[in-house]
Amino acid sequence: MELICQYDLLRLKSYQTVQKGIQFLNQDSLHAFCFYGLDYFNYSFKISMASYSENELKIIHDFYRSHGVTKFKVLSPLLEENLLQAGFKIENSFIKQTLPTLNLLDDIGPTTFELVNENNIDIFTETYLTSFEAKDKNLNEVINNFKQLLLHSSIKLFIMKDNDIAVGVIIKYINNEKGLLAGGAVLPMYRAKNYHKDGIKFRVNQLLSNPAIKEIETWTYANSQSNKNMLSCGFVDSKTYHLYASN
Repeated sequence: MELICQYDLLRLKSYQTVQKGIQFLNQDSLHAFCFYGLDYFNYSFKISMASYSENELKIIHDFYRSHGVTKFKVLSPLLEENLLQAGFKIENSFIKQTLPTLNLLDDIGPTTFELVNENNIDIFTETYLTSFEAKDKNLNEVINNFKQLLLHSSIKLFIMKDNDIAVGVIIKYINNEKGLLAGGAVLPMYRAKNYHKDGIKFRVNQLLSNPAIKEIETWTYANSQSNKNMLSCGFVDSKTYHLYASN
């Protein structure tokens, strides 16, 4: 599973609400995402390489508490002793992966890619939640949240299909000269069938059709199949970030 739209997604003003259930904190170098009902999207990060201060941790706690969220995560490339002492635990690690050579990728299989719009956003959302193994979510609420992404021309959502059967989802995002493989997952029953690799190649080739793109990157969990698939498609591991989970 790739991680949806990391550092570059929707740089909005502090505490601005985009859609009911989606909020963003943007305060100096401190940022946080809040997707109510989707705990794995609730994480904060810093642009600077400095450790989190006590005041920054208070801001993060207050931000999530104000939106009724009790469980969230903090992303850092550092070993944050203050987070460990505060009761956070290192849950996993993200790997930033970059594509060093911007060449078209070949050998895309039979997978087709359906662009998401208002007419099929419900199928995308159902497939997305099942692919990411999210349980007990309010489907209509998440559909409404995802509809907001359709308003941004820099973000494209796709349903991966084989013979008109949905097998997974992918997302790509463009920020100036950077292309981001910004989220992707395959339904459990269709994994290990090269659909994810097809989704990687499809987005890379689409991004490279834009002459403005000068770099392409993605984020995956350390030691995950998605990470290995990216490596097999020419990406290289660039930097490791630890994911600290609150109690």
